[in-house]
Amino acid sequence: MARTIITAISMTLLAFTGCARDKAYHTYHPKKSYYGYGAGGTATSGTAGRYHPTSGASGVGRSSGGTYRPPPPSPGAAPRARQGRNRPSGVTVPPPAPRGPSSAYRHRRRETRRIVRPQPTHRPGLATVFGERVRSRVSFTTFQRARNRPDGLVSIHYNDYRGLVAMTRHLRRRCCGTLSAYRVRPGITVQLVDSLRRPLRGVQLGGKTIVMGKAGTRYGILVRSYSSQRHEIVASVDGLDVIDGKRASLTKRGYILAPYGRVYIRGFRTSRYNVAAFRFGSVRNSYAARSTGNTRNVGAVGIAVFSEYRPTYNTEVLRRLRARPFAQPPR
Repeated sequence: MARTIITAISMTLLAFTGCARDKAYHTYHPKKSYYGYGAGGTATSGTAGRYHPTSGASGVGRSSGGTYRPPPPSPGAAPRARQGRNRPSGVTVPPPAPRGPSSAYRHRRRETRRIVRPQPTHRPGLATVFGERVRSRVSFTTFQRARNRPDGLVSIHYNDYRGLVAMTRHLRRRCCGTLSAYRVRPGITVQLVDSLRRPLRGVQLGGKTIVMGKAGTRYGILVRSYSSQRHEIVASVDGLDVIDGKRASLTKRGYILAPYGRVYIRGFRTSRYNVAAFRFGSVRNSYAARSTGNTRNVGAVGIAVFSEYRPTYNTEVLRRLRARPFAQPPR
């Protein structure tokens, strides 16, 4: 009787051990190898993943430390399907399709060239910015120049106080004082004035006139005539023509200065009735930098004066004009 009980207990323990072995065989912990995820691993009884072997797979399952090694691929066989990480059991991912030479060329990164434009460097000192709109009405008339070359040409430089001090030190002259009107030619004078038409301070040395300005303030160009003839005034600011705002040239037309009159140029002309006021500002925000990108000629005001063409009379013309139809014949 005792032997029968011991035999039954032994059979029960053997059956329990076989169930535990089957459970350990079906428990799989994925491990990465050269076959990919899911191709090899370590079987333990406490892992969370489940592995369902497919038909034809062989391996050894142990309760502790057992490993699963699939057979190596036979030569000439198709590549083994690879399973992704954390994918459910039984789901296979096909290998990626090989890329041909055309596909590799299509996805090749093309070489591109970029054109880098140099940014305008910051320059100290003053320049003329495009100011607010100011009322200034003009009319059109005819004018014939006596010659292509101007009868008078003057350049007036301007800068802030620090720049003016540096320029006067270079010219070995003290700064600064009240400037008198600069004579362009006999009977024609020019000045840089503020918004109230008061002359700006500065220094004169030989043929150079340097005017001191202040950032944010307005200024203008005042031209006076003490002559009985008409003259044409062509003006430029920072290398730009004051009428069209483009590159200045002596071939362009200007304002007509009446006999014993004056012309007050207060800005760049935008229409027949308005102008954009001249206002001192930084070189980076100047109208020359914004319109042309060139700040080489900032800080300079140019005035050219052309006289009007007047026909000359010879002796024959004078005799014919003085002829009298009812005069007595000479004796």
